[in-house]
Amino acid sequence: MPETIIYADETNVDTETYISIFNSMGFLMQVEVDWVARIIQNARKPVLTIKPLASGQLRLLQGLTFVWNSIRNQDMVAAGAMTPDEAKEIIEISFSILEKKFPQFQLQETRSKKSIKQS
Repeated sequence: MPETIIYADETNVDTETYISIFNSMGFLMQVEVDWVARIIQNARKPVLTIKPLASGQLRLLQGLTFVWNSIRNQDMVAAGAMTPDEAKEIIEISFSILEKKFPQFQLQETRSKKSIKQS
């Protein structure tokens, strides 16, 4: 819960980092995204943010771009992956975002995208 970070900072709890759910949808978050963002920004210790993809509700580019651009340099992101290839994709997209380069990854194709597909 977000108040854990505040209470831990105020009472000087013996911990090296905090964990907080953080995603642009507010999925599973107890309070609004902007409130949690402020708590993370003001935390005295690094924060490990979890659920950046809102349990699969957000695409990689959406979720990771939001989180990596909303946390501090000392903070971290944990994202779940089912296979080594998924983990590799998360890592590659994360590095691209951090380097301010548009990530290159395979787009999912459906019939509805036929008219906008570029060769």
